[in-house]
Amino acid sequence: MKILQNVSLKPFTTFQLGGRAEYFAAVSTKDELTDAVRFSRQAGIPYMVLGGGSNLLVSDDGYQGLIIRNQIKGVSRYEKGAHIFLGVGAGESWDDLVAYTVKQNLHGIENLSGIPGSVGATPIQNVGAYGQEVQNTISWVEVFNPATMEFELLTNRQCEFRYRDSVFKSGSGKGLIVTEVGFKLAKEGVPNISYRDLKQHFNEQDIRPTLQSVRDAVLVIRAGKFPDLNQHGCGGSFFKNPIISRNQLRRLQDVYPDIPHYSQAHETYKVPLAWVLEHAVPWKGVRRKHVGVSAQQPLILVHYGGGNARDMKRLADDIAHSVRSELNILITPEICFVGNF
Repeated sequence: MKILQNVSLKPFTTFQLGGRAEYFAAVSTKDELTDAVRFSRQAGIPYMVLGGGSNLLVSDDGYQGLIIRNQIKGVSRYEKGAHIFLGVGAGESWDDLVAYTVKQNLHGIENLSGIPGSVGATPIQNVGAYGQEVQNTISWVEVFNPATMEFELLTNRQCEFRYRDSVFKSGSGKGLIVTEVGFKLAKEGVPNISYRDLKQHFNEQDIRPTLQSVRDAVLVIRAGKFPDLNQHGCGGSFFKNPIISRNQLRRLQDVYPDIPHYSQAHETYKVPLAWVLEHAVPWKGVRRKHVGVSAQQPLILVHYGGGNARDMKRLADDIAHSVRSELNILITPEICFVGNF
């Protein structure tokens, strides 16, 4: 393991934005991870773990400390009854894993095809799309605990999964470093096409849903909504879908009777923010020089090149402010911010 200095973070984030890391280390083993954390302590500097960089907006000032890029890989497999258990290194590509499970005819994460980033980020964010969330297939998460300098196993329950959230993101486990994720996948099952876009796709195509056809459909649908990362920078959905009260929903329905909504716990409702940003508070397709809102999917903020993180953050703040002032709905970022803004 080498400790590098003054390394640009732009190539390591899908936004292609951000300044430089004071120190940078790529780790591919647990021992190297332990050494990197030990270096930060000895040097008296903070550290941050970076995976695929698909859910981060890094400040133009960069990061004053050590960036640890987690490249721990490997896949182990064992069978128990009707399930296959996979232990997957945090540094593995998420979509490569999904493709592997589909090829092996293993049910559980096929609807999560096409999501950029690494396996290690998925339990942190409780990644979800098209009717599936990783919390429903995660059996365990192996972590490195910097407080004890030991590796530990957390059960699904201990991960405290919530909507786009977990104990690793906003709970007592924020300091834990994910090194491996254990998935429990079914050898048999029925593909889930209950999500509106998928249901419509299969109705139009008139084909039988299989794991492969569901993956193919998700990739086609995502390609129609999400910018090509090879052409523009983006970080996936910038905001979470808001959860609102029954009274808030009724007030919205008075003005927008067709607003989509999905029942949640405790008489609350999830409202698709993409619909809001297209029909109620129109931001879809808005561009401000080097940054803007995707004309395909308004949850996606795009860096067209030549911009900076400050402009992207200002755009996001303006969107959130307009939704709050016009609809009295608070929206929160799904993106994580690194550094000072």
